[in-house]
Amino acid sequence: KRQIWMGASPETLLKYSTKEIQTVSLAGTQKANMNLDAVWRPKELREQEYVTQYIEKAVEGLADPTEKSQPKTVRAGNLLHLKTMIRAFNPRVGLSRFIQVLHPTPAVCGIPANEAKSYLLANEGYPRSYYSGYLGELNEKGTDESELYVNLRCMNIHKDHVHVYVGGGLVEGSEPEQEWQETVHKSQSMLHLLRNSMEGLG
Repeated sequence: KRQIWMGASPETLLKYSTKEIQTVSLAGTQKANMNLDAVWRPKELREQEYVTQYIEKAVEGLADPTEKSQPKTVRAGNLLHLKTMIRAFNPRVGLSRFIQVLHPTPAVCGIPANEAKSYLLANEGYPRSYYSGYLGELNEKGTDESELYVNLRCMNIHKDHVHVYVGGGLVEGSEPEQEWQETVHKSQSMLHLLRNSMEGLG
């Protein structure tokens, strides 16, 4: 079966070199306004901190101690997110080990990871295929750098069907209707590409 996958992911899984690794903690979503003056709720701040702590623990001992930025508001298309940059220097293990500890991220699997993954496999009800995996160029030999992204906000094109994939994060304090609206906003990134393509705008 020939299929095409296209994505508009805002989330870096891993930038790797022999000198340092970089990743991001990205969580919290709201529709963008004319500026970046977002007001983040305690639930969103907590959600973002969960991801940050997970990453710090995952890479602990695999490189020199991590450095992290303060969370800041960033724009990705029609949405705003909370983002923390995380760096660690002098990696002691190779690319594949960092992928192993960082994937799947809390954003696509949940925490604790093993329990969450088992629950999703038993209850989610559909095969994700490449959705929520990662994409990018793998350079596992020599000193080449690799840059990988979490495959979120993507579409699968197969014959005359297009399946658009987006997701949402549920934590204590989440409101179902609000979470649903977040997924609607996220889908607009991909639907915008489809509309422009159909109208010949590229």
